[in-house]
Amino acid sequence: MSAAESPEENPLNYEEVGVPAESIDNIDASLHLRRRNTLVVNRQIYNEDQFRQEYEEHEQQKKPICSRVKTWARSREVTWRSVKQSVFGLVPILVWLPKYTWRRQFFPDLMSGFTVGIYRLPQGMAHGFLATVPPVYGLYTVFFPVIVYALFGTSQHISIGTFAVVSIMTGDAADKVILEISKDQELTEEEERQARIVAVTSLALMVGVIQILLGILRFGILSDYLPEPLIRGFTTGAAVHVFCSQFYKMFGVSIEKVSGPLSVLRQYIPFFPGLRQANTTAIIVSVSAIVLMVIIKEIQEKYKPKYRVFKYPIPVELVVIILGTVVSWSMDFDGKYGVPVVGAVPTGLPAPSLPSLKYMPYLITDAFVIAIVTFSIAVSMAYIFAKKHNYEIGANQELLAYGASNFVGGVFQCFPNTASLSRSLVQEVSGCTSQIASLVSALLILVTLIWLGPLFQSLPECCLAAIIVVALRGMFRQFRDIKILWKYSLTDMVMWIVTFVLVVTFGLDIGLLGGILFAVFTVVVRTQRPPCQIMGRIPDTDIYKDIKHFKQGEEVPGIKIFRIQAPFYFSNSRYIKDRLYVKTGLCPPKILRQRAKLAKRKAALEKKQANGEVFAREPRKVYQKEIEMDLENGDVKGDSIVTTAETKIFEVDEPDMLNSGTPPPNGSSNGAQASTNALDDSTVGVLKNEDDNPEDSESMLEDQRSSEGHESDVTGEVDTHTIVLDFGAVSFVDTVGMNMMKSILAEYDSIDVNVLVANVRGNVRETLRKSGVLDTIGLHKMFVSVHDAVLFSSSSPLKLSVINPNGDLRKRREAPTAAESTLESLDEEQDEDTPL
Repeated sequence: MSAAESPEENPLNYEEVGVPAESIDNIDASLHLRRRNTLVVNRQIYNEDQFRQEYEEHEQQKKPICSRVKTWARSREVTWRSVKQSVFGLVPILVWLPKYTWRRQFFPDLMSGFTVGIYRLPQGMAHGFLATVPPVYGLYTVFFPVIVYALFGTSQHISIGTFAVVSIMTGDAADKVILEISKDQELTEEEERQARIVAVTSLALMVGVIQILLGILRFGILSDYLPEPLIRGFTTGAAVHVFCSQFYKMFGVSIEKVSGPLSVLRQYIPFFPGLRQANTTAIIVSVSAIVLMVIIKEIQEKYKPKYRVFKYPIPVELVVIILGTVVSWSMDFDGKYGVPVVGAVPTGLPAPSLPSLKYMPYLITDAFVIAIVTFSIAVSMAYIFAKKHNYEIGANQELLAYGASNFVGGVFQCFPNTASLSRSLVQEVSGCTSQIASLVSALLILVTLIWLGPLFQSLPECCLAAIIVVALRGMFRQFRDIKILWKYSLTDMVMWIVTFVLVVTFGLDIGLLGGILFAVFTVVVRTQRPPCQIMGRIPDTDIYKDIKHFKQGEEVPGIKIFRIQAPFYFSNSRYIKDRLYVKTGLCPPKILRQRAKLAKRKAALEKKQANGEVFAREPRKVYQKEIEMDLENGDVKGDSIVTTAETKIFEVDEPDMLNSGTPPPNGSSNGAQASTNALDDSTVGVLKNEDDNPEDSESMLEDQRSSEGHESDVTGEVDTHTIVLDFGAVSFVDTVGMNMMKSILAEYDSIDVNVLVANVRGNVRETLRKSGVLDTIGLHKMFVSVHDAVLFSSSSPLKLSVINPNGDLRKRREAPTAAESTLESLDEEQDEDTPL
């Protein structure tokens, strides 16, 4: 094709070939509609009874307990294969180590392990210092538990060892023990140090036993009860405690340990007077270490995305420890300037021994709290890394692994341990592929324990305090969560703040317990006041949405669709019932009171008529427009309406009740013309004189018809004939909810309003069947979908009918309403030329 004939330069002109442009547009629109996915379903309307008859349902038969025990015993039959599966499941390293590719994975694990090992050294010493024991016990804690977790753990990336929050909780538990012992005897400095060591090692052993028992009982689900906002609020509050416990040490000031409520503030009471004895050398060393670490970390965070050299974190903490040790040793900080130092660091590994459990009564509460906290923190990080790297972890196996790490750690003089977020991130970023990296880092700690330990005896304590304070930067940044949670979830934001305030005010254990209770309370409140909506149909679909959220949603005339968005149980059953009354505008007790009041008035009128006390007024004139409006709403009745074709103004006979026997002004006393039908159920009796202002009368009519929260008018008549309860979001129903359902059905039946139920789940239907509520509702009133219920209700004039159990229809009232009688009389009396 030549360039002159190309379609770009010579586009086809449809008008030249006789095709109108409008036709082309219609064809394009038609093709566009055809390309849209459509759904066409042609089936009958199903209630639950019809659906179960046509489609067989599996019968859920529960086996007897003996039969289930036998089945379980057969599945646990001891065979070589079952033993192998149990052992491999208990020791996951036997599964992944044979599949380990040494050529591809070992070098990244080696580099990652060396990097993390450099971090373990200063953090272990600092966190041991934070746990109120000599720093060497922190080194034990970053060595022995690491090896145990590598054998039993399922996560490939978390780094087990010391953690600042757990260390401060351990130190608080040790302080409680020392406080209890001091009540009976005076302790020397060495006795107190030994008591603290026994307390923290006993605590680790107890934490391990608790976690192992929870793992055997399959309580890995406990982590689900500690949501992320609660954990982050708790760790931020714990960071405040950590900071306050190390702040005075950077000044070289010694103060007495304070515990209990408001301890964060109370410990500053002796601190400020003690500033007079502050050590200037300690302040200089602390400030220099903090400035050095902050500057290097900020530079690394800023240029990490740009330069690969900053991919691996700089071990600035190790640099501070080395520089602080060298300067302190060369200048004799301890002897000349009085700066506290670490002191003697024993070499070698401790011999295994069971710690004394004589302090168990003082530690049992803290052991439970630490067991739950350490598991929740570690398993949360394990899930994050597993999701990122596409592998699975087992929560129960993790619980066993953490328990084994703490138990073995207690035997080898370690304090409670868990996964560290900062070390785990370093380990993952530096290329870790398995727990081989953790074993490599443990080897570095082993070298330090055997040969390098004595080199750190001149390390100033203020350097360790500075390392701990700088390490809290990440936790204090969690205050940003408040702004984020404010945008997305006000409940989670309040949970974060409440947990943080409770932890700072009352301590870690009471604060955590209060945070858990508040988290449970928020769930209860949200289910106690669940959202309930009136659903409307999206035009030309079988989709029903909340009419407040979708403009196109239209209510089906005569039908109210009420959706419950929560379980139906004791805490919210009354609230759901009240919302049903408000949302549908139908309150059966009020409607019944209105009807009783009208019946009483009607009886009084009949009595007065029998006594001759009721007379008829002269027919007064009303506008045709008003009559049409009132008759259309069924609000006006009279015995006769007289009209003339010229003016189209009608005369209405209206009853007048007079206590005195005075006749009307025209002298007529024909009481028979005032029928008792004038106060029938549908009577409103709001008419307009010829001289009245039409606008004022219309507003008066509107005010009288409107009744807030109720669809019925003052006569007790309602326009809704069916209520559909959408149970699609109801996960369970308890006995209180079932009794409330019976009450709702009975009340609406008393005002001739049908109640249908749709989208009932299988377990809810089974509960209703066992309780007998299903017999009250009937399967014929329970539908497989909301649309089925609506179509069934709309297929017949159910406003004048109710549903029999057989599914047929019967009339509510055989006699016509008063409005219909009035219309019939009008048709008979008026001429064809003047139709109403």
